[in-house]
Amino acid sequence: MDARWRAAGLAPVALFAALALCRLGDISLWSDEGYQACAATLGWSDMMALHLRAENHPPLHHAVLKLWVGLAGASVFSLRLPSVVFGVGTVLAVLLYGRRLLGPGPALWAAWMLALSSAFLIATQEVRMYPLSQLLCTVGALAAACSLRGVRVDTGVSGIAIALAMLADVWGALVAACWHAAVILRRGDLERNGFPFRWWGVALACHVGVGAAYPQLMALRTLAYANPLDVLAFPTVLYAYATGGKLVPAPFSSPAVLAPCVAMAALLVAGGARLARTGLPERCLVATACVGLAAAPALYLWTGVNALTERRLCFSLPLLIVVSAVGAHALWTRVAGRVFVVASLAVLLAANATSTWNWLTDARFWRQDWKDAAAFMAPRLGEGDGVIVQTPYNVYVYRYYLGDRTNPIYLLGPREVPDLPLLAARHPVLWLVSCQGYQGDPELSVARWLSANCQEDGALILDNLPLPDARLVVLRFRITPSRTGGEVGAPPVPRVQGW
Repeated sequence: MDARWRAAGLAPVALFAALALCRLGDISLWSDEGYQACAATLGWSDMMALHLRAENHPPLHHAVLKLWVGLAGASVFSLRLPSVVFGVGTVLAVLLYGRRLLGPGPALWAAWMLALSSAFLIATQEVRMYPLSQLLCTVGALAAACSLRGVRVDTGVSGIAIALAMLADVWGALVAACWHAAVILRRGDLERNGFPFRWWGVALACHVGVGAAYPQLMALRTLAYANPLDVLAFPTVLYAYATGGKLVPAPFSSPAVLAPCVAMAALLVAGGARLARTGLPERCLVATACVGLAAAPALYLWTGVNALTERRLCFSLPLLIVVSAVGAHALWTRVAGRVFVVASLAVLLAANATSTWNWLTDARFWRQDWKDAAAFMAPRLGEGDGVIVQTPYNVYVYRYYLGDRTNPIYLLGPREVPDLPLLAARHPVLWLVSCQGYQGDPELSVARWLSANCQEDGALILDNLPLPDARLVVLRFRITPSRTGGEVGAPPVPRVQGW
């Protein structure tokens, strides 16, 4: 590895690290992150009990985050720092393994494209399992491709990384499936290349054992909830990967949306075609990169779980960018191809730069709302007050920001409106925290009952949610017995459960 290539390779790694650390502690935790933060501060047994009750992902990230919180504390910056480390590790893995598998040129292209990806950056700044899953799936897939050339060390690295990936996110099982299928289908060719089948057998047994020990990997749901039209959401996923955008009501509604999708798709096709003609390791890499896009519609039709979203498929984002980089590098060798590559990369760079700039500078994307709402509530929250939230994981966000407060927090929707008189009899003040226009209570049933039967005594309305037509509303209601028909402080236990 010469000094010039090393310097050129470290530049995208350093750039991504700087971008990922920017405003890392300023952005408010959101609902899923609040759940991770609260889980990491519990004891091991309580954490696992909460995980089994409220989480549908494997537990590796919980364990890693808990160990880290024990060393570095539970500040917002500290909670997000491991995700940044995993993201930087993913860029390094693409750079180093890409050089071995594809050559120094495509490896540099892939590292730069990944470092400048807004979708990758945004995922890396969250307290979720996705950055860990991306790192393990990327290392596992690239090492698996290298192992098909008969390298024993890569076989061991791939087996360990994929096993851990299966414990970080359910999509790790797809990476394992691609590798094992390639070995089984091309066993004869691999025997002539000296492939270490003994090591591969150990890895296969390990992966089967992980799948058996964690049956959620194979969990199925009824077909009754499947909507075949939802599998047509692929353009939205492609747009999210190409630009970092998350919510696209009409993916092909304008040239600004269509151009990045076409550029990304064209580079993917060119890279896939180039790798498919090269050899078995490269074909295995293409299959692993694309398997999520192929499996998500089938999984949804089979289970009723909508897996075709940029968040649930983000394990494949680094691998798709590697394939796109191979396509760009291959087209660059032709004069006509260079014009197309320059135009495509200009479109993608402009879209990603805009998304990254908005993410880091636009207050609408800082997600301060939950933190601001908690800051509004904290000095006004009485000891006997009750708090009503209407989005499930927001319970944990307010538990995090309200610290040691022991006020009960209730999750209520339209079906629990009959329980409100019991809550009004139990607490002198009720707080309502509602993300209106998003989820929980579209008809505002709870807010209307409280407005009609209690006295409103303070409000905070935050309109800068990064969601269309949504706002966060915090309302404080003082209970008046004459209007609710009950006695303040009465002890009846409501049917809803306090968290």
